[in-house]
Amino acid sequence: MTLSRMLGALVLAGAVGCAELPKDAEGTLDRVRAEGLFRVGIVAPGADPGQRHQQHQMIRGVVAATAARAAISMGPSERLLVQLEQGEIDLVLGALAPDSPWSKRVTLLPPLEQPAEGDAARAPVLHAAARNGENAWIKILYREAQAVAEPQS
Repeated sequence: MTLSRMLGALVLAGAVGCAELPKDAEGTLDRVRAEGLFRVGIVAPGADPGQRHQQHQMIRGVVAATAARAAISMGPSERLLVQLEQGEIDLVLGALAPDSPWSKRVTLLPPLEQPAEGDAARAPVLHAAARNGENAWIKILYREAQAVAEPQS
C-alpha cells in the first residue's frame, strides 16, 4: 500500500470514528432515550420559590429535548452526588459552592441563577450537575442550563 493510500485510510477511519461525537462513556443518553426516563435528584432541604421555578424549567427543558419523563427524588447533596457519580441518577439540581470538592468529581453545568458579586461570590449557587464522561448527555444538559440562566426576552 502506498503512503498516500495509508494516509487516506487513516483520515477515513478518523472521520468515521468522529461521526458520532460526543459520546457517553456509560451510555446515559442512549439509556434515557431507550427507557424514556431520566433520574433527577433535587437537593433538599428545599430551594426558594425562584430556585424551584428554575429547577422545574431545567427539568421541562430536558424532557422536551429527550422526549423522556423525569423520575424525581429528593435528598441531601452528598448522597445525591454520590449516586450521580455512581450512575444511579442522571442529574442533580441544587445549590453548590463554586469551590466545592464535587466540582472535580462531577460536571457542574452553568449556574441556573446569577451568582452574587463581592464577598457573597463564594456562596452556593443553584447548579445542575451530571456524571463526568457522559458527553452527549452533558451537551443536552448544558444547553438547557444556559436556556434557564439566560431566558429569552
